[in-house]
Amino acid sequence: MGNHNTPSCRPDRVWIIFIISSVAPFVGGLVAIMSWRMTVHLIRYCKMRKRRRDQDSEEIYFGCIRCIRRVYNIQRRVVQFAEDISYPKTKKGRAMTWVQLLMNLIAIGSFAAQTPEDIERCVQLKEVTIIVDLICNIFFLWRFVVMYIVSKDKLCFWVEIGSLIDFCTIPPALVTVGIRKTWLGLRFVRCLKLLSFGDDIAAVKLISSHKMLTLSRTLCQFVSFWLTAAGLYFLVARMSDSGNKIHFFECMYFLLVTISTIGYGDLKPETTTTRLVVIVLIAVGLAVFASFGPAVIEMFKKSPPYTLDYDDSKSSHVVVCGYINTSTVSNFMRDFLHPENEDHETTAVFLNTIPPPEDLQNLMHRNFYRCQYYQGSPLRAGDLARVKLSTAKACLVIANKHSAEPDAEDAANILRVISIKNYKSDVRVIIQILNYHNEEHLFNVPDWNHQLYGDEVICINELKLGLLGKSCLCPGFSTMIANLIMMSSFHPSNYSKDVRSNWEYEYGYGASNELYTGSLSSDFLDMTFPEVAEICLIKLHILLIGVETDSSSTGILFNPSPHVFRFKQGTQGIFIAQNPTVVKSAALFCFKCHEYAIQSEIVKCTCDKSDSGYTNNRTNSNANTNAPKEKKEKAE
Repeated sequence: MGNHNTPSCRPDRVWIIFIISSVAPFVGGLVAIMSWRMTVHLIRYCKMRKRRRDQDSEEIYFGCIRCIRRVYNIQRRVVQFAEDISYPKTKKGRAMTWVQLLMNLIAIGSFAAQTPEDIERCVQLKEVTIIVDLICNIFFLWRFVVMYIVSKDKLCFWVEIGSLIDFCTIPPALVTVGIRKTWLGLRFVRCLKLLSFGDDIAAVKLISSHKMLTLSRTLCQFVSFWLTAAGLYFLVARMSDSGNKIHFFECMYFLLVTISTIGYGDLKPETTTTRLVVIVLIAVGLAVFASFGPAVIEMFKKSPPYTLDYDDSKSSHVVVCGYINTSTVSNFMRDFLHPENEDHETTAVFLNTIPPPEDLQNLMHRNFYRCQYYQGSPLRAGDLARVKLSTAKACLVIANKHSAEPDAEDAANILRVISIKNYKSDVRVIIQILNYHNEEHLFNVPDWNHQLYGDEVICINELKLGLLGKSCLCPGFSTMIANLIMMSSFHPSNYSKDVRSNWEYEYGYGASNELYTGSLSSDFLDMTFPEVAEICLIKLHILLIGVETDSSSTGILFNPSPHVFRFKQGTQGIFIAQNPTVVKSAALFCFKCHEYAIQSEIVKCTCDKSDSGYTNNRTNSNANTNAPKEKKEKAE
């Protein structure tokens, strides 16, 4: 089969052609995608003036529109078909996943079967291995086109590892048909497809056990590295030494005994290049091999990790129980881990009666440093002791907002609150309920006290109906409240200079503000609310909308009248600001030191506020603040 007298076969070594066939489509496609994106952006930003068209030009224009709509309808049907056969949730998608698994295994086996021959040799198209390679790579090419159509971000798809594997394997197989010569150089890259082999097995529902799924993923990752490293060693050994006839199975044997530190010595690298490659592979392989064993042992431990005790010695924590699933945890962690949340030390401890599903486990692994999951029930004192409820900052009880029986859901959550209060009476509890009439049952719970412990109840339906009613009186009110409650960041660099004067920029800036409570400086004592609000807006660039006092008679006041309220010691301000760091400037503000300072320059000062200079500065500042009012009164 390695005879150079095969018709239409080039006798010289042409492996560079196979390299170019892999690099050229990747670079060409990358340039095409980037050029298309630049063209689209140029078209969007170029504002064309409207010109008057005569009747003929309007007919041509509307004819072009009809043609574009036909093309769009065809494209939509193609995308719909591609989505049906690419997603494993559909029957077609599962069938295609099975075919893809089989084709990958066949392609790897065909590569291994050809390794005893020369790495570059003349072939005939009637050879079985060549026909099998051609069929597999035609399928991979079709699969690549389908996934490209389905992908939302074409550029990310073009440079991801799965696409790079196809670029390394598909074009050389097609070039083989044209020049009647094959080169096994980059064909080993197909072994990297085994990295997702475990997920593909789970997608076709071949295994459903979490333990078996984790084991299959770990094994596939190890085998994928092993086979890819053997293929790389095979390529370097054959290309650096033409007389070396080592084949793929010997490379697999050599790397396994070397990485496992056994090293029989019957095989060894002959050239300097292969020695350097072996050094790198051993360094990486030892790390992979060392992590493989403990991972497998961890899966077969008798005690599951979700039945252990929480260690509260490292950081503070909050306990979250109730309706725990992937959606509720994801929504909770989105705000809990938001960069503008100043509390970066607290850990969220989730307590649920069942082990976490696969998607929730992945979410927990991604945020393992800030959240932990424990199996148990808040109705059992032993499980509450395991999550260290006695030292928790608060306990959150989440409700199922889509429950078919809201009263039963509220009753179950109220029982959880009773159990929590019986275990630790002074722990702060924040509970979600669905129906407003169930609030009365919470007020009868022993040790439920908003003033003393900060216990809160959030009625979802009451909140919805209240926002709906306010929106009828003031359109847009519900949108404003939703933007204030939800955390979002504002990055001016994401907006071009043309858009910064547009409503999108202003809306994004306004939506990035949230509600915060913060302490106020002692310099504001005995001042009225309008005076402090004006200083906060002009000097600190934050909006003071209300106050929260310790008095049970007043509580929370929004925009209180100067005749009713003056600031006292311990008064908390309610602000609208972009981040909590800006709110802290209200507690650090000093009339003596920060009269001419900007917001970013306000830091804690050490001045003596009892001297006359401080009094004069404060008096002058108050006089300047009230100056516009005095001018207005004189004008009247």
